[in-house]
Amino acid sequence: MIRRLAQLDPNVLRLVLVAVPAMVALAGWGQILRPAWQARQTAVALHASTRQAVADLPARRAESAALSKEAEALEHLLEAPDSASTRLPLLLERLATAHGVEMLPVFPGRDTEFEGLLETVYEIEASAPYPRLVAWLADIDAHLANAGISDARFSRLAATESTSLKLRLAVYRRPATPPTLPVEGRKQDDKPAAPLIRHDPFRRPAGSANAAESGQPAPPAAWQPTLRGVLLAGKASLANVDGQMVALGETLEGHRLVSVSDHQAVFEKDGRRMVLDMRRPMEPRP
Repeated sequence: MIRRLAQLDPNVLRLVLVAVPAMVALAGWGQILRPAWQARQTAVALHASTRQAVADLPARRAESAALSKEAEALEHLLEAPDSASTRLPLLLERLATAHGVEMLPVFPGRDTEFEGLLETVYEIEASAPYPRLVAWLADIDAHLANAGISDARFSRLAATESTSLKLRLAVYRRPATPPTLPVEGRKQDDKPAAPLIRHDPFRRPAGSANAAESGQPAPPAAWQPTLRGVLLAGKASLANVDGQMVALGETLEGHRLVSVSDHQAVFEKDGRRMVLDMRRPMEPRP
């Protein structure tokens, strides 16, 4: 073997001596050195990002605390008692009186879901000199941080120096928790609840006087309910009929409540529907 190598051309022998170590070096770089170098670079980058994250931790904690305080402030604004539908008209009237603004009675409109919040729209009509109206609106904005003016129209009254204003005020609150309906079951230790009175015990049935005179049994009195109010809460909506709260699906005097809408409640019995409206007398429908 040595003799054969000695017989080779010196240039070829020199080339072989240079090529073999180069091939060994390339194979070692590809198989051993390069993966080790890449692993080291990855570890260095991970260490640097970890140190940066640790250094940014106080700033992130401060930002998180600020966001938490802001969220608590927003929650407080959404639960402001002055924005409740029972107190908002009184607040608007009090502010109007303070600024010398004449305002018509205000009633809450229909509640709608908007971006996960409950939106209540109020249609407001008022009149006063223009500077007083502007001051009144600024005072409303200062007292109701969870409200916004969606529409405002000013018109000058020709006979006087006053300005008429038609305002649409939108108030945003957290969705109310659906009212808890009575549970049929109860614990053994609970005292039995008093039975619900489904009718007025002091109301005289129709035709009772004539029946007493003739000796005939009195016919059943016709159901003549009065709708006093409605509470729109989806499947948990309620209707106030003669002072008694009735939920969807419940029956009153044999009439089942099937739907509740603005100013109306629809009852059904024996295939006939009766629409109770706070603004009109009852209307039976087939």
